[in-house]
Amino acid sequence: MTIKKWTILSSIALIILISFVYYQQIHLSILGFNLPKKDLKDVIVQTEKNSYLVTDKNVVVKFAEDVSKWKKYSKIESFPPQTKTEKYKKLLIRTKDNTTYGGSIWVTKNKALLDSNGYYWDLDYKVLSNILNASLKNATLFNGSFSKIN
Repeated sequence: MTIKKWTILSSIALIILISFVYYQQIHLSILGFNLPKKDLKDVIVQTEKNSYLVTDKNVVVKFAEDVSKWKKYSKIESFPPQTKTEKYKKLLIRTKDNTTYGGSIWVTKNKALLDSNGYYWDLDYKVLSNILNASLKNATLFNGSFSKIN
């Protein structure tokens, strides 16, 4: 291979790599959907007693980054699972066009799961609870209806 061809192929590979890294910096894979970080609007959390709206952009992005690490656990075949619910009942991430991503939170003996997009998503409930506890201090009560946004 000539130096010219090697230089061209190396340049193309470098451009592809840089594009991939840039794309990963501005997008998140949230529950199976690739979303631009700039389109994230807010997080809605339903507890035993109230629903809260989290609008702080840094907190919303932190939520989304944590959710992007969750893995598909299994396809939803029986619903609801044989589980008990905990303090946090539902978690939704909303984009600027008011599309919601998320679902109900279920806690079993061994796992914490979120049902969304036809799957259960494996999550660390302790970590999620810590993030929610901290972020709800500055959240406002959500007056909307969950039935309207699901």
